[in-house]
Amino acid sequence: LVNNCTWLSNVAPTYAPKGQALLSATVIGKPDMSDEELIQAVTSELSGWFGKSQTDTWRNLAVQRIPYCQPPQAPSTDLERSVSLGNGLYVCGDHRSAATLDAAMKSGRRAAEAILGL
Repeated sequence: LVNNCTWLSNVAPTYAPKGQALLSATVIGKPDMSDEELIQAVTSELSGWFGKSQTDTWRNLAVQRIPYCQPPQAPSTDLERSVSLGNGLYVCGDHRSAATLDAAMKSGRRAAEAILGL
């Protein structure tokens, strides 16, 4: 169910009160469940990652259902698409690799390196 998660407050400490942390979890697709059911399912899955003793202390702040927030990635998806479109045009983003923040940043670096000839 959970595609990825990231501790936003590790990157931007002001995103959470001192002594607390903010986690963002991403679910791909349109789960056919209520927000409460989705929170319960995601928390249950994350308890396998972080331990139930940890997730029992968490509270949900919001559920955001964002259509088309990530590009579709069927099993045949090319996860290393070129950042060069030809004729001096370059592109970057999570649509060039895996649909993650890390991959989006990596593709930005790949585009910059291509432009600089590195």
